[in-house]
Amino acid sequence: FADEMERTYPQEPIDWNEAEQRLDVQHLEALLRRLPPVTQKVFNLFALDGFSHKEISEMLDMSEGTSKWHVSHARSQLQFWIKAEMILGG
Repeated sequence: FADEMERTYPQEPIDWNEAEQRLDVQHLEALLRRLPPVTQKVFNLFALDGFSHKEISEMLDMSEGTSKWHVSHARSQLQFWIKAEMILGG
């Protein structure tokens, strides 16, 4: 299913205004909980708590590149899930 979604809608950007209107905070938190634990932690530290990749790398004993990868992976996964819900009318 995921591969089919990417082939069908590969480069369509998300309309974040529409997404925001359709998602409440609890739903967004539920999506965040679907991420792998380390990815979730890094994303929360970066996007919600405002820590830099350097600070996160020191806190979690990982490279800055790994911190950046987790944030990028989280954003991509969240975008995919939101896009899928918007397309499927979730």
